[in-house]
Amino acid sequence: MAEKAEGINLTSEDLKSLLAEVIREAKRPQIVETPKESQEQIRAMELNKIEGKKAAKANCTHQRDDGKYNFGGQRGCDGNIRFICGTCFGVFTPEDKDYNFYLRYVKRDFLGNARQQR
Repeated sequence: MAEKAEGINLTSEDLKSLLAEVIREAKRPQIVETPKESQEQIRAMELNKIEGKKAAKANCTHQRDDGKYNFGGQRGCDGNIRFICGTCFGVFTPEDKDYNFYLRYVKRDFLGNARQQR
Protein backbone atom coordinates (compact mmCIF):
# COMPACT_ATOMS: atom_id res chain seq x y z
CA MET A 1 0.00 0.00 0.00
CA ALA A 2 1.09 3.52 -0.72
CA GLU A 3 1.95 5.66 2.24
CA LYS A 4 0.21 8.98 2.52
CA ALA A 5 2.68 11.89 2.45
CA GLU A 6 2.22 14.50 5.06
CA GLY A 7 1.89 18.03 3.69
CA ILE A 8 2.16 21.42 5.24
CA ASN A 9 -1.11 22.68 6.50
CA LEU A 10 -1.36 26.48 6.24
CA THR A 11 -4.35 28.52 7.03
CA SER A 12 -5.20 31.50 4.88
CA GLU A 13 -3.96 33.86 7.62
CA ASP A 14 -0.63 32.03 7.81
CA LEU A 15 -0.28 32.22 4.03
CA LYS A 16 -1.09 35.95 4.00
CA SER A 17 1.45 36.67 6.73
CA LEU A 18 4.10 34.58 4.94
CA LEU A 19 3.51 36.41 1.64
CA ALA A 20 3.60 39.79 3.40
CA GLU A 21 6.95 38.86 4.99
CA VAL A 22 8.39 37.77 1.63
CA ILE A 23 7.24 41.00 -0.04
CA ARG A 24 8.75 43.13 2.76
CA GLU A 25 12.07 41.31 2.41
CA ALA A 26 12.02 41.73 -1.37
CA LYS A 27 11.42 45.48 -1.10
CA ARG A 28 14.14 45.99 1.49
CA PRO A 29 17.26 47.42 -0.18
CA GLN A 30 20.21 45.11 -0.22
CA ILE A 31 23.28 46.92 1.08
CA VAL A 32 26.44 45.19 0.05
CA GLU A 33 29.64 46.69 1.30
CA THR A 34 32.65 46.08 -0.88
CA PRO A 35 35.78 45.09 0.97
CA LYS A 36 38.51 47.67 1.25
CA GLU A 37 40.82 45.54 -0.89
CA SER A 38 38.42 45.54 -3.83
CA GLN A 39 37.99 49.33 -3.58
CA GLU A 40 41.77 49.70 -3.71
CA GLN A 41 41.92 47.36 -6.72
CA ILE A 42 39.30 49.46 -8.52
CA ARG A 43 41.27 52.65 -7.85
CA ALA A 44 44.49 50.98 -9.03
CA MET A 45 42.79 49.82 -12.26
CA GLU A 46 41.49 53.34 -12.92
CA LEU A 47 44.95 54.82 -12.36
CA ASN A 48 46.50 52.22 -14.69
CA LYS A 49 43.94 53.08 -17.35
CA ILE A 50 44.75 56.81 -17.09
CA GLU A 51 48.50 56.17 -17.15
CA GLY A 52 48.06 53.88 -20.17
CA LYS A 53 46.25 56.63 -22.07
CA LYS A 54 48.99 59.12 -21.20
CA ALA A 55 51.68 56.67 -22.36
CA ALA A 56 49.82 55.96 -25.61
CA LYS A 57 49.53 59.69 -26.28
CA ALA A 58 53.23 60.24 -25.53
CA ASN A 59 54.39 57.36 -27.76
CA CYS A 60 52.06 58.08 -30.69
CA THR A 61 53.40 59.85 -33.79
CA HIS A 62 49.88 61.15 -34.56
CA GLN A 63 50.45 60.30 -38.23
CA ARG A 64 48.85 57.91 -40.66
CA ASP A 65 50.80 55.43 -42.76
CA ASP A 66 51.02 57.94 -45.60
CA GLY A 67 52.74 60.51 -43.33
CA LYS A 68 49.81 62.90 -42.92
CA TYR A 69 48.68 63.88 -39.45
CA ASN A 70 45.69 61.93 -38.23
CA PHE A 71 43.69 64.66 -36.48
CA GLY A 72 40.05 65.51 -36.26
CA GLY A 73 38.83 68.30 -34.14
CA GLN A 74 36.23 70.54 -32.65
CA ARG A 75 36.05 74.28 -32.63
CA GLY A 76 34.67 75.60 -29.36
CA CYS A 77 32.54 78.66 -28.81
CA ASP A 78 35.62 80.41 -27.38
CA GLY A 79 37.36 80.03 -30.77
CA ASN A 80 39.89 77.45 -29.62
CA ILE A 81 40.37 74.31 -31.65
CA ARG A 82 40.59 71.00 -29.80
CA PHE A 83 42.42 68.36 -31.80
CA ILE A 84 41.77 64.64 -31.34
CA CYS A 85 44.25 62.12 -32.69
CA GLY A 86 42.58 59.34 -34.65
CA THR A 87 45.30 56.85 -33.68
CA CYS A 88 45.71 57.21 -29.90
CA PHE A 89 42.54 59.30 -29.29
CA GLY A 90 44.62 61.84 -27.38
CA VAL A 91 43.06 65.28 -26.96
CA PHE A 92 45.13 68.39 -27.59
CA THR A 93 43.96 71.70 -26.15
CA PRO A 94 45.73 75.08 -26.16
CA GLU A 95 47.27 74.21 -22.77
CA ASP A 96 49.33 71.36 -24.27
CA LYS A 97 52.94 72.11 -25.19
CA ASP A 98 52.64 70.49 -28.67
CA TYR A 99 49.38 72.29 -29.53
CA ASN A 100 50.98 75.08 -31.59
CA PHE A 101 53.12 72.57 -33.48
CA TYR A 102 50.07 70.57 -34.58
CA LEU A 103 48.00 73.70 -35.10
CA ARG A 104 50.50 74.92 -37.67
CA TYR A 105 50.03 71.75 -39.78
CA VAL A 106 46.32 71.18 -39.35
CA LYS A 107 44.72 74.59 -38.91
CA ARG A 108 44.43 75.47 -42.60
CA ASP A 109 42.58 72.28 -43.54
CA PHE A 110 40.44 72.19 -40.41
CA LEU A 111 39.33 75.81 -40.60
CA GLY A 112 38.66 75.45 -44.32
CA ASN A 113 36.30 72.53 -43.64
CA ALA A 114 34.64 74.40 -40.79
CA ARG A 115 33.91 77.39 -43.03
CA GLN A 116 32.40 75.17 -45.71
CA GLN A 117 29.96 73.61 -43.21
CA ARG A 118 28.49 76.96 -42.14
